[in-house]
Amino acid sequence: MPIDHPYLLAIQAEHGLILRTLADLMKREDQVSGFFAYCANYVDRSYFERIERFLFQAIHDKSGIQAGGPMCMLYFDQHLNHRSLDIAAKFTQRRRFQPDSTNVPAHLREFYQNNSPVCIPTEDHFACREIVAKAQELLAAAPNETNSRELVFLSNVYFDILKLNFEKKNNCLLPMSQTLLAPDELTAWAARAAQWTAENL
Repeated sequence: MPIDHPYLLAIQAEHGLILRTLADLMKREDQVSGFFAYCANYVDRSYFERIERFLFQAIHDKSGIQAGGPMCMLYFDQHLNHRSLDIAAKFTQRRRFQPDSTNVPAHLREFYQNNSPVCIPTEDHFACREIVAKAQELLAAAPNETNSRELVFLSNVYFDILKLNFEKKNNCLLPMSQTLLAPDELTAWAARAAQWTAENL
């Protein structure tokens, strides 16, 4: 079922805007610091956290969330066989982050305590955060050709993980959210998200 609620359509449109912004920054290697600044300051602090606090909170305990659908099953198989945190650990050469209820931010703990399906897209968020953390280490070090090449490579890895995450949301999570939540519920969650953005960003 195509989505038609303004809250979900706005999220879908934001996905396109973020990818276009990142693609523009990737066209010039001298913009790699700007690429990762945008990832840290907007994608993580605004987009990821807002989705986690509001859309994920709205659906995480709905009884129908386990049902999903064909596209959700496809992405679940991808999650099992090509986990984004494994990819991030491989290419950042950092120890694989293992999110659980003891080491995630407070607004995510309930999801991990209850092993909610929303932990699957949240894992992509953590993978992107791991890549940004590695990039920030490289940017803080003395510039050299090796670091420059690695930063460009990491920007491509980040972009690919994020693009697939957005595809999962557009084709599975957003349609499922429209099925699980009544229009007035979606409108109420949209208002909460807008208020949080106005107060915190």
